[in-house]
Amino acid sequence: MQIKKILVLGASGKGALELSYINAAVESGMEIRIFDPAKEETKYIKGGPVGKKVQAFLPVEQWIRKMNREIVLLVKKFKPDLILLFTNTRV
Repeated sequence: MQIKKILVLGASGKGALELSYINAAVESGMEIRIFDPAKEETKYIKGGPVGKKVQAFLPVEQWIRKMNREIVLLVKKFKPDLILLFTNTRV
């Protein structure tokens, strides 16, 4: 099986380990999609800075489920051959 599509779950910021894998895949002609769970999760956190602190120490399962739903929808739409997971975010 030849890998043509890769979904990367993790940060894509400068200095992130994922970036080296992303660059290598792009150089090889593969199609890449990046899903940053830490960034996506913040869309669902309510309460501003207080909500972020609550999420850090007492995770709200409802917010996590909404972010996980986005991952599932992305996988169904993109249909990757390989999923690379580089995160300590709750997925």
